[in-house]
Amino acid sequence: MMLNKSIRYVFRCLACSVLFIVAGKTLLAQKPLLDSLYTLVTKAKNDSVRLMYQRQYALALARKDLAKGMQLLTEGQQEAATKGLLMLAADYSLNKGIALYENGDYIQSIANDELTEKMYLQLPDDGRRVWGLAA
Repeated sequence: MMLNKSIRYVFRCLACSVLFIVAGKTLLAQKPLLDSLYTLVTKAKNDSVRLMYQRQYALALARKDLAKGMQLLTEGQQEAATKGLLMLAADYSLNKGIALYENGDYIQSIANDELTEKMYLQLPDDGRRVWGLAA
């Protein structure tokens, strides 16, 4: 009877060890969010896709380093506007407001959101325009 309990104990310890080793390797193999988004930015096939991924990357970066994230959001917004991607430029502006809000800069966030609203109102009247205004 005592031997049976010892075998069960050893088996449980072995099973837990294997589980922790497998789970640990899986967790270590995953890239952080910023690295994954940056990889998507660099491998994008065209400008519109690259700018969409860059917008997501910039917002994630702004959560870690507001100055760098805001700089990237501003540059992306300007590039999108230059290339005629007005919806994407408005989305960049929206993300700038989100970054400011999350950083606690509520007045600047509201001011930015008012500019974003004007950008969305200039777009053709479709579902995305309404979504942008609601955001």
